[in-house]
Amino acid sequence: MTYYWIDPSGKLWYPDYTNTNTFEVIKEDDPRYEKDKLFLNFEWIPTGNHGKYKVHRITKYIVVYPSTWKGKWEDWPRLRLHFVNGILQDYEQVSRRPIN
Repeated sequence: MTYYWIDPSGKLWYPDYTNTNTFEVIKEDDPRYEKDKLFLNFEWIPTGNHGKYKVHRITKYIVVYPSTWKGKWEDWPRLRLHFVNGILQDYEQVSRRPIN
């Protein structure tokens, strides 16, 4: 869930970076071309467009947990989220230890 966001109404959003860069292959006659790096002769060029957040219309259960946790893995706090068409329907605690 690092890159996702759930808004107050329960919609799940994700970042979309479509058309924010173009891919340019560097040809052999270009001064930037490096013959020793055959697979690295390319460049990403920004288009000036910015990414946008879009609603992620999934229908499934997702288990989430903290990215950093000090303690035993058995005590890791976890929640199971239920999404239908990108909207949070329900959640339940699935770890052994209660979440405060």
